[in-house]
Amino acid sequence: MPNPNIPSVTESIRSSTLNGTISMNKSSPSLAEAGSGELHIPRGPVEPTIPEDMQRTKLRPLVPKQQRNRQLEAGKLTGQLQRNEVAEWQHVVHPSGALYFHQWRPGLDILTDTDLGKTENLNSINEHVASLLSLARACQLSFDQVGPQGHEAQVSLVLELSQTDTQPPSCRYYFVDHAERLIFWLHVCTDHWVGSVLCGELPSVSEKSQIRNAITAQYWLHCERYANTIRLKVEYLHELREILIHANADAILSETSVIPFSRIDLEKMLDVVCKIQDADSDGNHHHSMSVVARMMRLFAHSRFINFSGLPWARLDADQSLYGTDRRPKSYLFVPFSLLLLCAPDKHLKVLQEIYVDRLINASRWAGFINNLKDEWTAFSVYSTVMLAVDISFLAVPNVISVAVSTAIYASTLSALGSLISSVLLLGQIRGLEIDSVKEGAAYMSSKTYSFFGAEILAIMLSLPYAFLVWGMITMGIALSIVIFSETVGIAKGIILTVWAIVLLLVCLPLALSANGDEKPVKSW
Repeated sequence: MPNPNIPSVTESIRSSTLNGTISMNKSSPSLAEAGSGELHIPRGPVEPTIPEDMQRTKLRPLVPKQQRNRQLEAGKLTGQLQRNEVAEWQHVVHPSGALYFHQWRPGLDILTDTDLGKTENLNSINEHVASLLSLARACQLSFDQVGPQGHEAQVSLVLELSQTDTQPPSCRYYFVDHAERLIFWLHVCTDHWVGSVLCGELPSVSEKSQIRNAITAQYWLHCERYANTIRLKVEYLHELREILIHANADAILSETSVIPFSRIDLEKMLDVVCKIQDADSDGNHHHSMSVVARMMRLFAHSRFINFSGLPWARLDADQSLYGTDRRPKSYLFVPFSLLLLCAPDKHLKVLQEIYVDRLINASRWAGFINNLKDEWTAFSVYSTVMLAVDISFLAVPNVISVAVSTAIYASTLSALGSLISSVLLLGQIRGLEIDSVKEGAAYMSSKTYSFFGAEILAIMLSLPYAFLVWGMITMGIALSIVIFSETVGIAKGIILTVWAIVLLLVCLPLALSANGDEKPVKSW
């Protein structure tokens, strides 16, 4: 519990942060214990949450089907076209269109996405606000600081009623400390809760500074969602511009940058920030604040997943923080790789560089997917040409023997297999929209969950190429049979010599591509 002599929540949170503590003391009173006598116990449980788990973008209420009175009275319409007021609450419209409610008290902003137009919701929210503020007083926290503008609160309270069938609905909440860019709670955050909710996507997070990065990302998500109540400060723009300048240079100069954006996107983001900064940027600019907060959130989240500020921080996108997870190739993969002309080896290496520690870098994933699309589109064209050539070959009279027809049939089936697999894989990418990072991560997790890991996926990605090459090989065999059966004497010797040279040179790229381990080379 914070020291009773600490007069404000800002100082108490700063003290607890420096001491490596981000949760209240385990002796924190429960809602029933706090503020004895003056605390009205609300209906439904109260539980801490994070901005990411709030229901604004997850469970949106449906448009009511019943018709209301739409009659417009004579005269000016200004008063008739306003939303019904809610006692002691102000309704606010976010730049994205989301409606939420705001109540300002000295030093404290209270925000909720719950529809307070319903009387039962309004009563429940007011009861939960009263209980949480009483609990805060019992924890020796005060909210009496007012910002330099006179109406800028140092602390915000965000709460909402869960949209479930439970009666009464539970209330989820969190507090925001704007001075420290942190969120906090009045309940103990257990080790299990921190690991599963706050740091759920990363294993082995134990350092408090790393947990602070996660909380900072959640803070900026709060600012993004409630930008109307937050003043855009020049220091935010200066900090974001410096981050973007470094990110641009890193993305340009490094092939394994951990920055989760492409160079084109970074240039556009920097241009947007510079335009905001050129305008009158210090004040209440809701749209700009939402944009700045979103960018800051994405970079804060990047610092969290890359363990920024720790001895084992990830500095390259293909660097594993938990040691290499590349096990020896399985008994199934080796024969399939040989059968598919070693193409799965190449895809497996790329997949292992893209999907590191079960995480995906957005810019590298987008480049990988675009390359696959271009490759499969080209293979589908080549396969169509091969099918036309094979069918034309079969139509040639008086030259087709059993051996030739067998080779042509094999070539036709291989070309058809390349065409079908290309179309199916392209459809899979477009149908599942795995070019997005979220869907791509889910796709990779589902495909690499088995014992064989990414090997099955590498084999699947190699099918269009391998089928096409086998189609060309069998086509070459059929052509060789026809040529050598139709030529005699010196002509056959010349053709044999040319064919040996062509075959040797064709095999050269395969030999070079499989030429041992790659050795590091200095770049200047």
